[in-house]
Amino acid sequence: MKVTLLLIVFIVFPLRAQSCFMTKYQWKKRVLVVNDKAPKDSIAKQKQKFSLNSQGNRERDLILIFSQKGCDQKSLKLDFKPDVFKAHLIGKDGTIKATYNQPTAMTEVYQLIDSMPMRQQEILQSQ
Repeated sequence: MKVTLLLIVFIVFPLRAQSCFMTKYQWKKRVLVVNDKAPKDSIAKQKQKFSLNSQGNRERDLILIFSQKGCDQKSLKLDFKPDVFKAHLIGKDGTIKATYNQPTAMTEVYQLIDSMPMRQQEILQSQ
């Protein structure tokens, strides 16, 4: 009986979040994933923009991760190509919320995050 129930649960609700970093961060953090094969100057620019906004990142539970070939790219369908800058904002629910083709100001990322229903609830709960 328990085995049948588990089987039904896995068929009806597939484990799409069985990815490396997302299993660790799903429902806890938002993740900005940057292509680690992008030009080094673009990576450095995004890293700098991110690090200059530590308070805003903390408030929004946002972390920066550099992609590594593997399960996250495959399960989330992250389309990273060598020598091309690309970053994806992954929401707490484990889905791609935005894709950026150049190093992006954190204010732009924050505007999107702040417009999300889950973030709106977080803001209300913190007041």
